[in-house]
Amino acid sequence: MNTRQLKEIVVQQREEIKEKDRGIERESLGEIRKYLKIPHVVIISGVRRSGKSTLLTQIISEWFDEKFYYLNFEDERLISFSAEEDFDSSINFHILEVSD
Repeated sequence: MNTRQLKEIVVQQREEIKEKDRGIERESLGEIRKYLKIPHVVIISGVRRSGKSTLLTQIISEWFDEKFYYLNFEDERLISFSAEEDFDSSINFHILEVSD
């Protein structure tokens, strides 16, 4: 997968998640707020259909403008994405480049 294709997918997915319905505020959002103030990775895990994507949408709408990446690996366009070959290029482009 080339970098241009990956950028296009990231831009489209970012727009889709920004437009997604925010749903009912999740109880765990209050707990997560305090962790978003520190510069560490926050991992959201849970069983299927437990509201992880809705929670992520709420976090994005509250904390981030354009400065986030969202990559949904269930997107069929990423079927040929290879962790060994494509992951480095996915983390090497900057958000400003993605907007181009």
